[in-house]
Amino acid sequence: MHTYHSAKALDSNRKVIIEVPDDMPLQRDEKIIINAEIGEIMAQYLGQFTTHIDLEEKEKFPVVRRATQDDVSLWEEKKEFLEKVMRVARQKVKEYSVPMSLFAGEIALKGRNLTLYFTSSGRVDFRALVRDLQETFNVKIRLWQVGVRDRAQMLGGIGVCGRPLCCYKHILAFDNVSIYMAKRQLSVFNPSRISGQCGRLMCCLRYEDNVYLEMDEKGFPKVGDIVKLKEGGGGKVMTRNIFTNMVYIHTEDGGQAWIDLEDVSEVWRKGQLVFSYEEAIKGRSISEDTTTKEVSENIHNSQTTEGKVTQEGRLEDGENENGAEGGI
Repeated sequence: MHTYHSAKALDSNRKVIIEVPDDMPLQRDEKIIINAEIGEIMAQYLGQFTTHIDLEEKEKFPVVRRATQDDVSLWEEKKEFLEKVMRVARQKVKEYSVPMSLFAGEIALKGRNLTLYFTSSGRVDFRALVRDLQETFNVKIRLWQVGVRDRAQMLGGIGVCGRPLCCYKHILAFDNVSIYMAKRQLSVFNPSRISGQCGRLMCCLRYEDNVYLEMDEKGFPKVGDIVKLKEGGGGKVMTRNIFTNMVYIHTEDGGQAWIDLEDVSEVWRKGQLVFSYEEAIKGRSISEDTTTKEVSENIHNSQTTEGKVTQEGRLEDGENENGAEGGI
């Protein structure tokens, strides 16, 4: 695990990794001045975050000082100017018919440097737009393209769960989310049910994925498996609930029932015995030719062969279309 100090640029809500001097203890939500790409900007300290993602190669912005009242007053004046630039920039985007969506900006406390953030479906030629804006306001403007996940993280919103977006509240860096995670969790394959406001697979699909992988390795029946019951009979697994240790089966006599795993003696997949609970309790392998590792591999291999996946399997938004790295 890796631990980093994080802050949020108050102009754009962009999350960044910061370097805090040893002699400068900071309190959460304290206003600070950090040295970013365009110079000193106003930010809010978010605290320390721990993640399994290695972010050592990401750019880290040093903390210059705690924000004073003069810094706050200056920032409020600069922010009004930034809002004016954003309004005019959106109008000129329409005039030049540039296929982009401007949604946030940052302004340096010293000098006349600006960064405007936008999203676009592809590469954009905005040179004429930048020249016009720089001549209009006599400032140096930096247009920066980010991905749709970065946009959602900066703007925030309410998710389908009714709570604020995870990326806005507590996610420091985006991790890969796979369609197979939704498949393992039996999520309904409806884009509106498994996609966030950014249009990508919801980040929360990762939260419980390790639990499902662990249960698969322990032999938890999967949808489509045939289970044999200790009292005789059995059926085909139609759905499962790993939190209650139960599976819903269509029995051999045409009935339907929820079955506790304690009542299951064997699990068969594609005509092969993949797990025996009686043998597992005794601490022995299923057979001389089938080891626990092979069972796990069979389970994972079956996931890739059961049906065709029509959505993109791996979604990464860490890089934008112009090769520029998005926010973290």
